[in-house]
Order: sequence, then C-alpha cells, then structure tokens
Amino acid sequence: MLPAQKHDAFSFFGYENDSNHPLFGGGTIDFNFEQPKIYKEKKKVDFGTYCGACSDSLGKLLFYTNGISVQNWTHNLMQWGDSINLSYFWYDYQKYGFPIGVISPSIPAPGLPNQYYLFSMGGRDQLSTEQIVLAPLWYNRVDMNQNSGFGRVEEKNVVLLDSAQNEMIVVKHGNGRDWWVLTPLLSQPVHYAYLVGSTGINAPLIQVYGPPFNAHENPSFASISPNGKIYIRHDSYGGLRIYDFDRCTGQLSNLQIIPYENGFFSIQVTFSPDSRFLFINSYEAMMVMDMQAPDPALTLDTLAIYDGFSSPTPPFATYIWISQMHGNKLYSATANGTRALHIIHHPDLPGLAADVEQHGITLPVYNSGTMCRFPNYSLGKWEGSPCDTLGFAGQTDGFINVPYSKPESKNDTNYKTLSPLRGKGIPTVHPPTPIQWAFERSKQVKEEREKRFNKKE
Repeated sequence: MLPAQKHDAFSFFGYENDSNHPLFGGGTIDFNFEQPKIYKEKKKVDFGTYCGACSDSLGKLLFYTNGISVQNWTHNLMQWGDSINLSYFWYDYQKYGFPIGVISPSIPAPGLPNQYYLFSMGGRDQLSTEQIVLAPLWYNRVDMNQNSGFGRVEEKNVVLLDSAQNEMIVVKHGNGRDWWVLTPLLSQPVHYAYLVGSTGINAPLIQVYGPPFNAHENPSFASISPNGKIYIRHDSYGGLRIYDFDRCTGQLSNLQIIPYENGFFSIQVTFSPDSRFLFINSYEAMMVMDMQAPDPALTLDTLAIYDGFSSPTPPFATYIWISQMHGNKLYSATANGTRALHIIHHPDLPGLAADVEQHGITLPVYNSGTMCRFPNYSLGKWEGSPCDTLGFAGQTDGFINVPYSKPESKNDTNYKTLSPLRGKGIPTVHPPTPIQWAFERSKQVKEEREKRFNKKE
C-alpha cells in the first residue's frame, strides 16, 4: 500500500506568461517541504480563478489545468488535453484561463493504476436570473501510462449533469478507495451523489432533502470537513445548509440551516484540519464558528478585518478571497491581482490563537485570485463501518482512518433552523457573487491584455 496520497503537492498561479515584465508570469507553490517553496516558473498557460493540479502519491507533479487545457508535468500540452470545458466561455477565454472560478479536482481512478478522473464545471448565462450559473458538470479521464509517462486524456468533456448547479465537492468513500462526487441543483433541495468505483462512475443517487429555496440561490464555494462527515452547501447571500454526510451510502441527513441576516455575505467556508472550526471569508473580514457547538452561529467571531494593505499599490487591495488548507495551515488568495497570500498559522486553535497573518506571504509574481482547492486525499477508510470491506492495512497504510460511530436514526424530512449570522458590524463592499466576481475579474484581465496587445501593433 502506498503512503498517504499527496495529489495536492503543487499549486499554480500567475498570468501574462508571454510578458517580459519581471512581475508577470507563472508561479508555483510546492508543498513537498515543511515550509512550502514558492517560486517563479514560466508556464505555457495563464491562470485566472480556475485551477486544478494532480500529483502522484509521492508528491511528483503529473498534470494541471487552467480550465482550458491539460498540461503535463513538463508544462507542455498533454496529448488530447486541448479544449476541455468546451463551451461558449472557452472560445472567448482560451488564451487567458477559464473565467468561472470553481474547484477542478483530480482523483485516482479506482482499479485503474496511474489513471485519474479530472472533474470540471462549465458556466453559462441564465436568462431568467441574468446571472452566470455553473453547468454542466464534466469528467475527463487521464491515463499517465501513455506516451512514456507524459500522459494522455482518454475521455474528455463527458457530461455527468447538464442542469444549473451549485458547486460540487469530492470526498473519499468509507471503504478508503472509492470516491463520492456530490453536486446540488441550483435553487432546489436536490442532490446528486455519483459513486466513483472500480466499475467507473455510477449512475447518481438522487436525494430530495430540505425546504425549498425562497429566492434564487447564489452559487458559491462549497465545503466538506476533512473527516468527511459534514457537508456545507453555501449560498453567499442566503446562508449555509449544513448536512451530515454518510460516506458509505452517500446520503445526507440532520440538516441545519444558518440563514444570513441582511447585509451579511460570504465568499467561501473552509474547515480546520480537525474539522471543528469553520472559517468564513467575506472580502473584508475573516470569521470563524465552532461547529461542535449546539448553535454554531452563536459562536461567530471575527478573526481579522482587512487592514488596508495594497500590493503593489492602490487600488490593488488585498481583500480576502478563497482559501485552501494544507497540512496544519490555511492559505488564502486575495480578491485582486496582487503579490500577497494571507495565512492562518494555527487553525485548530480557538479565537485569536488561530493567528491570522494578513499578506503574510509575498509571491514572486502577481496572482489574479488563483487558489487551487483539493479534496482530502489523506482521508482513509471509515474504520469499522458497514462499508469497511476492502481489507486495507489500517494504520500502516499512511492514510488517516476515521473510527466508525453508528449514525443516529434521523428523519430525512426534518431540519432545524439555527440563529442567523449577523450583518451588523461586519464591513462590506457589497460585491457580486463569487462566480460573477470571477467572471468579471477574468473579463477585466482579458480587456487589459488586449488593450496592451493592440498598442504594440
């Protein structure tokens, strides 16, 4: 059995790789070291907010994507890796990176050595709401056995679900080998759970659970706890729907709803490594809740308020954007093209002991909001559960196994509404939804580059 998987060992950022300006170009964060190595590295593709990367179980880079194409570990286009996410936006943004910033995870294909599934979500205009929505959900299958280890995309742009959705999440099955892909229909209490196993990607389990939405759901970055037990469906202006997730059956239960008071909004929620604390990013503030409390909303605490810093100069404010946990730290991109990342040094500790350091990392090049986000590859089996049937080596296999406790008997039609998260006192710039923001930011970068290109001519 291989040691714990490190498929998230690399993260990529940067744009304008064809520029000679010293602060433009690609960059890499290598997490194979106790202190991540961050360095400038010229790429052949640009990144916006869309990012996905995959390494093998030893942390060696295999491939990555900006939502337009798949590049292999030599930073060259993988065979048949062109034109993923082929859609209206692809044609307009093929030189700049896909403009809708969502998760694009890769997972090992169970039963297929050195093969991986790469999932992606497209975007399109929804005329009824005049918003950009996420659709469809695609998968691609990458075979790294091909081309002497340089890889080949064997299946591409295979549609799993073509309806408008909120963001998907990916989590390890309770057997420690297979995976679940969970995605909800936008503005509907409907969830599709796809089991990815040794026979491929199975037909979805469809669960209708929870109250209807009173208004249009604002798609945003979803989250699942590192132990795989708590799934959060995130409406950036409406609030949080918090579910228990059964890694054996793919079923949701024990729904708790935390509404947002008018004036409160969030970009993304991210769990601490021990799954206890939930960090809430809100452009000008970073907050936290204790998920073990009977009513987590009552524990809401503000950890940091944007300190006015710009990089390099105004108006490039280092507002707080999306985050990713790695090891025992949490890293956050900024909501502008800047050279800064925020960092939480001790996210497992309560309150200010978490130690938020704004713009604590200086990047070698500008980053336009890119932050690759990854599933928890190190999560092992649900030890002692009904689906713990594959005979993995237990604690010697390098994965973090979660002890089984029988779920309480729950009525799936039942749910509980908790205290609202309060808007009073939280600074706000009244931004668009995260999906719309990502598109507007990508459009701005595209226009700036075309303007400079036309000047050269």
